[in-house]
Amino acid sequence: MDFSFFEREAEAFTAALNRERYLYRAGVKPALELEPIYDRHPELCSIDTYGWLHDQPLEAKPLRWLLDFVASNMIGQATWRMDEQLAEAEARAAVEWDGAALPFRAASLVLVNEPDAERRHALEELVRAETGRLSRLRCDRYLAAVSIAGELGFADYGSMLHELRGLEPAVLVTAARTILERTADMYHQALSDQSIHHTLDGEDLWSSDLEWVRRGTEYDGLFPAEYLLPALHGTVAWLGLRLEEQSNVRLDLESRPLKSACPFCIPIAVPDEIVIVSTPRGGRLDFEGLLQQLGRAESLATVDRTQPFSHRRLGDIAVREGYGLLLRGMASEPAWLGWRLEIDDPRDVIRLAAFERLYELRRVAAAVLCEQELHALAEPEAVLEELPERLAEELTELLGVRFFAEESVPWANDLLAAERLRSMMLEPQIRAFLKHEYDEEWFRSERAGRFLVDRWREGNRYTADELARFMGFERLSGEAWLEQLSEVVGV
Repeated sequence: MDFSFFEREAEAFTAALNRERYLYRAGVKPALELEPIYDRHPELCSIDTYGWLHDQPLEAKPLRWLLDFVASNMIGQATWRMDEQLAEAEARAAVEWDGAALPFRAASLVLVNEPDAERRHALEELVRAETGRLSRLRCDRYLAAVSIAGELGFADYGSMLHELRGLEPAVLVTAARTILERTADMYHQALSDQSIHHTLDGEDLWSSDLEWVRRGTEYDGLFPAEYLLPALHGTVAWLGLRLEEQSNVRLDLESRPLKSACPFCIPIAVPDEIVIVSTPRGGRLDFEGLLQQLGRAESLATVDRTQPFSHRRLGDIAVREGYGLLLRGMASEPAWLGWRLEIDDPRDVIRLAAFERLYELRRVAAAVLCEQELHALAEPEAVLEELPERLAEELTELLGVRFFAEESVPWANDLLAAERLRSMMLEPQIRAFLKHEYDEEWFRSERAGRFLVDRWREGNRYTADELARFMGFERLSGEAWLEQLSEVVGV
C-alpha cells in the first residue's frame, strides 16, 4: 500500500465517520449507519495494515498515533453493530414523567433544573434504570476492545493504551492518588458550604443534587442567553480570529427532540469543517459548555492544512481537551466576567465553579484508579459485574454523595478517564504559563492570543507532557490545579 493512499483513505474514512456521528448526536438522524463506512474502508481496519505501518520510515510519535488509529478502527469494525444498537436504544429510550414520555436524552436537562430534591431523586431513579439497560452493550464493546488488544499481541488493554497512547499506568495511578489525598479537606469543606447554602440534606446527597447545584439557577440572571453569542465572538477576537468570518466553524444551535443535551464539537474535516453543537438556553453551564467547545473547535480550525494526517487528526487527546478547558475557564475568571458579562461581584459564581472543578477532578481521579485496575486484566469478564458496584461505593465515600452502580460503569464514555485527567492537569498549567508570560488578564493580550494560535497551527505535534515541559513545568501534574483551587476555596 502506498502511504499517500493510506493518508487519503484515512481522511475520507474519518470524515465520513464523524459526519455520521454528528448527524446522530445532533438529532438530525434517529440512528447510526456505520456498516457502509467500514465496508468502504476495510484496509484501515486490518491487522495486515497495522503490521505494514510498522515497516514505514516514520518518526516514533506519528507512527504510534497511526498504529493507535488502525487499532481503534479494528475495534470499531468489530463493534459497529453494538454501536448502532446502542444508538438506536438511546434514541428510543424514554421515561414516564409528569404524565408524559420524556426522551432519555432530554432527562438530564430536566434533572438539573428540578429544584425539589424528592422529584430529582425520583427522576434520577428512572434515568438510572434506563442507563442500566444500556450498560450491557457498553460492556460488550469493552470486551471486544480487550480482544483486539490480544490479537495485536498485547498482554492486556492497558498495555495497548500505554504503548500506543502513552498512558502509563503507574504515573496515572500516582497522579490520581495524589489528587484525591491533596483535595480531600478542601473538597469536603466546599461540599459542606454548598450544601448549607442550598439547604440540602448533607446526610443524603445524590449525584443529581450536585448536578442541580452546579447548574447554578440562582445565577441565571448573570448569564443571559442573549449575551452568549457576543461573548463567544468577543472571546476569540483577542486571538486575532473572527468567528463570523470563519466559514470552517459552524454553530449548530437549533433545537431538535433527539439532540444531545450536552454540547459537543466534532471535526468532520480538519481544518475545513468543524461543527459546534448545542441548544443554548442561558445560564452558567451554557456559557461554560460553549466556551469549552469553542476552544476545541478553534484548536482544530486553525491547524495548518499542510500538516500530515497524524498531526491534524490524531495525537494526544488531552492537548485539545486541555485547550477546550482553558476557554471554559473564562466563565470563572473575575476579569472576564466583568469584561464580557458586566458582573461586578462574581465571588459566589467563582466559588461554585471551583467546587464544580473539585468535584470533577475527584470523580475523574477515582475513575482512573478503577479504570487502570480493569485495563490491567487480561480477562476482565470475571470482575465486570462487581466493578461498577465497587466503584459506586468508592465514589460515594470519596465524594460524600450517593452513587449507584448503573451510573458508575467505567466504560460508559468514549473518552477514557485517564485522558480526562491528563487534560485537567494540562489546562491549569497552560493558564499559569499565560498569566506568567503575558498578564493576569491574558485573555485580553494579543500576544497571548498569537501564542495559542501558533500552537494550534502546529496541530497535535506535541503531547501534553511535552507541552508542560515547554511551559517550564517539570512534568504534567495536578499542582497548578491545587494551587488555583485552594486560592478560591480559601476565600
